[in-house]
Amino acid sequence: MSDRLFFELFMLNKQKISFKIPSYSSLASILFKLGEKNKGDDEGFVVFIDINSKFRRDLLTLKKKNLIKIKKIDKNLIKAALLPDGVLEFFKLKMVQSEELFGDEVCMVVFDIPEKFKKQRALMRKFLIDCVFLRIQKSVWIARFDYVDLLTDLFVMLEMKNWVRVFWAKEK
Repeated sequence: MSDRLFFELFMLNKQKISFKIPSYSSLASILFKLGEKNKGDDEGFVVFIDINSKFRRDLLTLKKKNLIKIKKIDKNLIKAALLPDGVLEFFKLKMVQSEELFGDEVCMVVFDIPEKFKKQRALMRKFLIDCVFLRIQKSVWIARFDYVDLLTDLFVMLEMKNWVRVFWAKEK
């Protein structure tokens, strides 16, 4: 690995993943619960029972940030599900727990998203920037953390697996 590239990766590692919500908050806790239980009913909803006023405010905050959708059933019963931005935020929360790779190893993301899907391509680039990836080429990005399994799951969930590949790479 070149000294310049190593230095850039080192500096990126000093940065933090960019979140829409504080990563250790009650909002993050709700997103994590929704993400982990993403196999709710047919529409991806998870049911919350006997919710208190703070929990209700947190749900409304997440809804305002366009991270979740909510269906109120009655006074003490609410269904919630992740929206696409919420899915990305959930994966960022999981990525914080990833181990750093050692030596010359990196997590590499390579993608070729068709022109007619500009929004998805822009979303992909923003997500990678938020997760402290370093751009090597326009569609080739690397990070010093073991994100391979998480990103593979994310791209399957977002139906982007045909356009995106995630690798462990090592420079000789």
